[in-house]
Amino acid sequence: MRNKITFFVVLLFTTIALFAEVASVTSLTSSSSALFIESQLGAFDPEKAVAVSQMKGAPEVGPLSIAVLDGKAVILDAVLLRILFLNESNEIINIAPLAPEAEVNDICIANGMVTFLDRSNYGIYQINDGRVQQISNLTSFSQTVPVQIDSICSLGEEIAIADFSSNSIFRTSLTGKIISVATCTTFLNIAYDKDKNICGFGLKKEDEYSAFFRISPDGHKSEIQLSGVSTKGARLLGFLENGDAAGLSVFSYEPFVKQLFKVDQSGKCTEIDRISLPSRFASKLGIVDGSDIWLSYSPIGTQNHNIRKYRIK
Repeated sequence: MRNKITFFVVLLFTTIALFAEVASVTSLTSSSSALFIESQLGAFDPEKAVAVSQMKGAPEVGPLSIAVLDGKAVILDAVLLRILFLNESNEIINIAPLAPEAEVNDICIANGMVTFLDRSNYGIYQINDGRVQQISNLTSFSQTVPVQIDSICSLGEEIAIADFSSNSIFRTSLTGKIISVATCTTFLNIAYDKDKNICGFGLKKEDEYSAFFRISPDGHKSEIQLSGVSTKGARLLGFLENGDAAGLSVFSYEPFVKQLFKVDQSGKCTEIDRISLPSRFASKLGIVDGSDIWLSYSPIGTQNHNIRKYRIK
């Protein structure tokens, strides 16, 4: 367990996941730009799925990542080493256990299946009918492989891997072949757009992630500036059906408030919501699925794990 905690603490200083505590019952709320539903995953038993850091002042580690498969949430519990499949009511319907030595920090959906990379052996795994199966290993003729596997995303049979230790993005196939490697400024999350560009929000100055970059399949990098919202600690969550991006940033530190926003093609940002109160550390705070933005978080001081879904108008 000590090695696992050390692994998570390394990730902690790359990105901090702080979120909002919600009510104990499912509710429906509306704003000018979205409808959202929020609920608690009581059966998750987060009290047993939290690693308390041994480093002074470091937050606890909670559920690390969320993916969406066929309109339903999938949660990575990297403390108890399992992947949870939920139904439409956010109730657990299946649990896929991971290997005891697994080091898994993120999950994605590739070719219609939950997919992840295990840093302990650089294996690529998929879950098929509830069974975890290794399908390949990362390979590279240049022997260049990610030192860390901090964030992943997928489009079709391609997977992008973010290595925060070297600010590198690896474009790979499900067969494990590393296709290309690009180096960027510091960033916190990546996502594919519809044109197979790998995208993220890059660091421009202290804590301001205002550089919206795209890396094309042939390696060309383009960049525009975000405007209209706070970009402190901003991370890209994904792309909506209309092509707009969705992001999450820190609106204020005192009191601590997160800002959920969308981004048009010019970089202009529009606020969707503000969310208060801290939560346990996570590597992926949310994901975009069609016209929905999903957030996943475990508030500090509670025994809850909360899932919030926004339907963007």
